[in-house]
Amino acid sequence: MKLTHFLAFLLITLLSHAQNAVDYYDRGQEALGNQSYQEAIKNFSKAISLRDSYVNAYIGRGLAYMDIKDYKHAMEDFNEAIYHDNKSYLAYTNRGVVKSNMQNFRGAFADFDTALMIAPRDVIARHDRSIARLQIRDYKGALADCDIAVAEDPSYGEAYLTRGILKYEHMKMPASAVFDFDTAINLLGATASMLCGRGNSKSNSLDLAGALADYNAALALDPQSAEAYVDRSDCKHKMRDFKGAIEDATTAISISPSDYVAYFNRANAKDSLNDHEGAIVDYTNSIRVYPDAAISYCARGESKAALKDYQAALLDYDLAIKADPELGEAYYARALTNIKIKQNRGACSDLKKAIEFDKKEAEELLAKYCK
Repeated sequence: MKLTHFLAFLLITLLSHAQNAVDYYDRGQEALGNQSYQEAIKNFSKAISLRDSYVNAYIGRGLAYMDIKDYKHAMEDFNEAIYHDNKSYLAYTNRGVVKSNMQNFRGAFADFDTALMIAPRDVIARHDRSIARLQIRDYKGALADCDIAVAEDPSYGEAYLTRGILKYEHMKMPASAVFDFDTAINLLGATASMLCGRGNSKSNSLDLAGALADYNAALALDPQSAEAYVDRSDCKHKMRDFKGAIEDATTAISISPSDYVAYFNRANAKDSLNDHEGAIVDYTNSIRVYPDAAISYCARGESKAALKDYQAALLDYDLAIKADPELGEAYYARALTNIKIKQNRGACSDLKKAIEFDKKEAEELLAKYCK
């Protein structure tokens, strides 16, 4: 009789612990949803203390650690989740994201691949793998994963957004990118950054009026968006509104003084107004903020060449090519300057390099000066 009572008591205790573990897990999930990450960690930890094989609690706590960039503890929790359930595709997927954030791409791909072997139609694992591929510049692989993700779930807005960014920024497919940004905005709701992405795609498709409308809408959503001011300044420059471009770039700099593109855009507009000295100052500021910006060295060289300071211009082209040996614009600009100072031999080799890197304008000069 006593044994029966003991077993009943033990069963009641276990059930109570299990229920308490679920309660703490639910509280952890609520805190995670509210971005109260330390509170989430505390509740998931209590759930785990009551049930040490609680896979979802390890995953939840790992996500909270991941959100505060504590990748060491996140990795430990996802490892523990996999130890207790080696078929948990969510644990593999999230461990893959952690490894990707830690630049361990080989390990990340192994985890994403395992997750997709377990759950071949899981769009989150597929999308996360596309982001990792994008990080290692496997753009075709990233695009393939995004394509499969949206085919599997046409309502998965994040995949359209990633595909739009991929097409615009890396694959020179701006018109197709507009469609993806449209779809992402319809599914997820507009943000200033998404509107800027669509605006940039329209700008590169020469729909400047549509681009300007998107940048205006972005600034209506977020009046402090330096990104939107920078992008609108470039659009205004293309529309030959050089003063407007300078005003937008100046506003962007006041919001984000470390934005090298804002200085670059303002320099371009000044250069278009023949204020070459002012342009050189801004190109120099762009380089100060981001010393590896090859295009800034090249543009500064062009401004110096416009002032007939050819030797200084050549030095800048050299720096541009050192920063980016595949920058066709720099070889072309250096060739033009060498032609002006009658150094055709050097110009000819540069024109050939410019053509190699898709600077088609160099072909005519090569035929003229390098027979």
